[in-house]
Amino acid sequence: MSRVEENPGAQAARPAEVAEFSSRFPTPGVGVLTVSGELDISTAGALQHALEELFEADAQRIEVDLSGVVFMDSSALSALVGAHERATKLGHTLALVRPSPPCAKVLDITGLDRVFELI
Repeated sequence: MSRVEENPGAQAARPAEVAEFSSRFPTPGVGVLTVSGELDISTAGALQHALEELFEADAQRIEVDLSGVVFMDSSALSALVGAHERATKLGHTLALVRPSPPCAKVLDITGLDRVFELI
């Protein structure tokens, strides 16, 4: 019988935080997507879907509130860049609202803080 030794220095895997998305239309033509939680490879598809719904609702201006995001990786950035490109092609606007410190850091490191409208 083999013995499995525990590693006392190992950290338990932290549970993945779920991202939450909420859309609203405060004025005609303006769609606001509020995002909270972690934006990573497991939630980037849901982010793309939420953004797609705003385009389908014919929002001329899309504002993505990132103030509640605790983590953002390259797959989430890709979703945001894709939405920005689509908005530009349609003559619409996509802005990032109050990026949380983790989001602001990623946007700064990648230079995307100079691409997106930040409010």
